Amino acid sequence: MDNQQRFECIKEGYYHLEKSDLENALCCFSKAIDSYKNEGEDVVLVVQALMGRSLIYRFQKKNDLAISDLERCLVLIKNPEEYISHNIRFDIGLLYFQKKDHVKALDFLVASLDHSFTDAKQKVEIFKMIVGCCIYLEMEEAAVEYSEKGLIYRDDPYFHAAKVIRIKNLRKAREYAEGALLKFPRYVMLRYHYAVILHQSGEYELSLQQLDLCLRQKPAFVHAEVFKNTVIREREKSDQGRSVASA
Repeated sequence: MDNQQRFECIKEGYYHLEKSDLENALCCFSKAIDSYKNEGEDVVLVVQALMGRSLIYRFQKKNDLAISDLERCLVLIKNPEEYISHNIRFDIGLLYFQKKDHVKALDFLVASLDHSFTDAKQKVEIFKMIVGCCIYLEMEEAAVEYSEKGLIYRDDPYFHAAKVIRIKNLRKAREYAEGALLKFPRYVMLRYHYAVILHQSGEYELSLQQLDLCLRQKPAFVHAEVFKNTVIREREKSDQGRSVASA
């Protein structure tokens, strides 16, 4: 198969893909990929075919196969600074994130940031996933670092929530949470973290008030319900202790 035939085959594959005819699209892309025999041939077309096939694998929930095709694209693209390579790294990072392989996801997502053509909106979403990986991997300082970087591109409550719970000074954490809640009063995770900070400060009643607000906004918020019961028990023990001391 020469380049013109390969081009027509890929074109047909994308036509079938647009029509949601995944079986015929997969056949076209695979035929174009299998026709690639050596490095002397034009890699652009085979990269297009691999990316098309990876889309089909994602639709079919075959993420391992999608990752394999995308990683092969990175091998074929000689210049790592090519714009397309950064998009591919993002796609691979996203797939690993969905697989909950946070170590590999973090590597690819961080690498995908390093390009001037990545727009602010996309950077915010990438930073959110990076922060999520850091939290899961218990990389506390990195979670704060990337939250602060994300805030450069958008004042987003997700980053404030990730940052505030990691401020070790309770007074500063409380002040930060209260300031963020003035801007984002309906962001329930931020309010939940504020309740945790109040609890750590010994402010049981105020903590319970915030947890009630969380549950009013999100009745199925299991963490808030469980934590509320914990705070109630601790408040009761504290009250009993004061009663005994005053007797």
